[in-house]
Amino acid sequence: MPKETTGSLAVQDELNRIDYCEFLSISKNVKEIAGTDSESFSGVFLNPKRINTDLSKEILDLLIEYYCDTYNKDFVALSNIHVTNSEAIPVLSKVNIYRQLRLGSKVFRSSYSKRHI
Repeated sequence: MPKETTGSLAVQDELNRIDYCEFLSISKNVKEIAGTDSESFSGVFLNPKRINTDLSKEILDLLIEYYCDTYNKDFVALSNIHVTNSEAIPVLSKVNIYRQLRLGSKVFRSSYSKRHI
């Protein structure tokens, strides 16, 4: 049986456990409500923005893994479409990155930094 962590490390362990539990909950909810329908987006993307930005290979691979797990279908990077089955769904490596999103009266800010990869 592992020794129980004490002091400030115990707080970190508790935070990691909470983050992990929240992640699992979000993942489960995404899988349960995942669909293939679409609806108009009610928010507004705000500047600054970066258009047609290449995703890093690591982020693209994570995105493909997420799509495969969530939709239970075969997704593949567009650059690898020639070496996969004909049923695979291509994922583009170009994205538009916006710094802010306004939903209703709230503005949400984001950061895209390679140090978080």
